[in-house]
This record gives sequence, C-alpha cells and structure tokens, in this order.
Amino acid sequence: MKRILHGLLAVWPPLALAGLSFGLAACPSPGLIDMGIWDNIAAGIAGATFMSDVGARFAEYRKARAKIAQFEGSPALGNAFYQLGTYHKRSWCQRTALRWAATDVLGPNGGQIVKLWYTALGYRWWHVLPDGTFSRQSPFLKVGFWSSVVGVKA
Repeated sequence: MKRILHGLLAVWPPLALAGLSFGLAACPSPGLIDMGIWDNIAAGIAGATFMSDVGARFAEYRKARAKIAQFEGSPALGNAFYQLGTYHKRSWCQRTALRWAATDVLGPNGGQIVKLWYTALGYRWWHVLPDGTFSRQSPFLKVGFWSSVVGVKA
C-alpha cells in the first residue's frame, strides 16, 4: 500500500495539472473571451501532454527507486544519490519523483535527505518551472525536454 501511495505522490504535480486541464476541456469556455471550441481543444491537448508526463515521471521514479535499492546499505549509496540528484534537479516534477523514490526505499529519512540536499542547492517550494525557463537556453525550446515529457529517448 505504501508503494502505491509513494508512486502517486511521486507523480502528483503533472497528475494534478492533467486533471485541471481535462476539467477545463470539459467546461464551457471559462475565459472572458469566448474562443469557441479552440480553448477546449487546447486544454485537452495540454491534459494529454501532462498525462504523458505522468508516465515519464513514474518511469523515472521506478528507475530511481531501483538504483537506490541496488546501493542500499552500501558505501556507494552517497555516490548514487549524487548522480540521481544531479540528473533529477532540472525540474520540480523530477525532484518530487526522486524524493518519493528515496522515501519508498529508505523510509522518511531518505526523502528528507533529498529534500535537504535540494534546499542546500537553493531550490525552494516555489521553484516549479524547469531551470533556465526564461533564458535563451529554455528547456521548452529543446527537443530533449519534450522527449523527456513524453517519455521517449531523443
């Protein structure tokens, strides 16, 4: 039961956004400007994108959980945490997936280790957009980001 709960908590950010998008797609035009059917179609596409992101984040959660379990009790666990933490620091969804993977394998202390490490790196609860979003190197302009969202290797 705990593993199912941790799996849901690992993917809750894109899951919540998908639910919101699908809710908006099912409603009549919520905006001040009625765009007709186009806003509902856009919300449906956004919901489908977020659902594919849920699948990709869950796959990352499973991979991180397996790697942490592989090195559990070993002196190399710190090195594995460093590699996982460096890879997963790019976005809020990835950081959340790693935190709950560590909690699933190592208990509450594992999640606290991840949370404290990201806090030491300067990440706070309001850092929800990927790193570099408002720069020329924005991840939204890269194929690698979108292939990560969909869960396909670029």
